[in-house]
This record gives sequence, structure tokens and C-alpha cells, in this order.
Amino acid sequence: MWLISFITEIICIISLYYSMQLKNLRLKIPAIIAFSLLLMGKTIDLLADIALNTLLAIFTELLELFVTIGFFTLIYYTYINRIKKKRRRGSRK
Repeated sequence: MWLISFITEIICIISLYYSMQLKNLRLKIPAIIAFSLLLMGKTIDLLADIALNTLLAIFTELLELFVTIGFFTLIYYTYINRIKKKRRRGSRK
């Protein structure tokens, strides 16, 4: 279960990096807040070693992992679209 938490933390860190590079403040600020809170919660879980070996705890960890991957995909897609739009504007001039 610690492996799932570790993977989720790595995805959170990468997502925070891409969130900080967004130009749209309506997406940037909530994304940074959400990923920061999730990262702090995961860090506290790992430090406190609160890894219950119940089915509910495993389900919760997997749910956090999939939600984090979903948000990361959204942020990365937005970041890639911004880069593509910059390139299109640059090639037209």
C-alpha cells in the first residue's frame, strides 16, 4: 500500500510543476491548492505509517491514485494545448 501512496505523491509533484506553469488563473490556483493539500495528506500518511490493511483502506488509496492521475491528465493536456497554441502563433507571423 505504501507503493500506491508513493506513486500518488510522485504524480502530485509532477502535477504541481505543470500547474504552476499554467497561465489561466481560474485553473492554476485551484489546481495548486488541490495538489498541495493532497501531497501534504499523502506525506502525513506515509510519515505516520497509517496504512491499515483493510479493504476500505486499499480502495481509498486506489481511488486517490486514479483521481490524481485524472487531474494530472487534465493539467498536462491543458499545458500541452497552451504550448501548441504558442507554436501556431509563432509560425503564422
